[in-house]
Amino acid sequence: MADSDLNLELLRKLQTDFIEATTPQRERYETPHTLTLFYPHSAHRWMNNTFPTGVPSPSDLNLVEEEHRRRGREPFFNYSPDLWPGVEELLADRDYQMDSNGFIMVHDRSIPLPESGATRNSRENLRESWQVCDRAFGEPEREITEEALDRSYENLKAGKQISASVLCDGRVASVGAIIGSSQSAQVVAIGTLPEYRRRGYARDVVAFLLKEYYATGGDLAWLQYSQPNAGRIYESLGFTTVGRFVAQYKKTGGGGEN
Repeated sequence: MADSDLNLELLRKLQTDFIEATTPQRERYETPHTLTLFYPHSAHRWMNNTFPTGVPSPSDLNLVEEEHRRRGREPFFNYSPDLWPGVEELLADRDYQMDSNGFIMVHDRSIPLPESGATRNSRENLRESWQVCDRAFGEPEREITEEALDRSYENLKAGKQISASVLCDGRVASVGAIIGSSQSAQVVAIGTLPEYRRRGYARDVVAFLLKEYYATGGDLAWLQYSQPNAGRIYESLGFTTVGRFVAQYKKTGGGGEN
């Protein structure tokens, strides 16, 4: 089998695994050629993903957009154009805007990992970790409720995700998480405060998350990145590129940023 065919098979597996792992915390909405996973506790577009399950028709997109309007959300497609060629242009023709685009990388448990100075997040530093994540990505500071913190910590205790941070000067300096199942899990929300960048903290967080994930029986980790500096960090840990990702959204009068 050619490398390109192997990569397509892997990209299809990653999409399927991600959907299966996140469905229990999401509300599913399906059309003949799309699947949307709505997160009931946040309207932020990255928490409410729509995936192609075929090439969406105008009817599919009308249904997706109407359901998002009804829920006060913005349609947000996050997918690999290698797996779904033509979708990027189709969405652009319907006035979808580019949120981000870049590359998909994978890492498996056979690859050696360096020692790390990161640690698992506790209930006590979850709030600060979320605030650091927002600031690192230039996002408006979100409202963080005790209910949301409790819900997140229950997920951590149940093993549904692992989150970690690096502490410096008595404060959280860098954060990240890994979410998925033993088949595959996505490394997400890797962010470092501007004043602590270029010290290797993001690399420490990712290395720690991978070690913890593999220690629980995980097989394959993956991530998306769009910044070249981030790509070099991941390559130094043994990640390899298997394809591209595109994230597109449409302003429909709903939410999407908070």
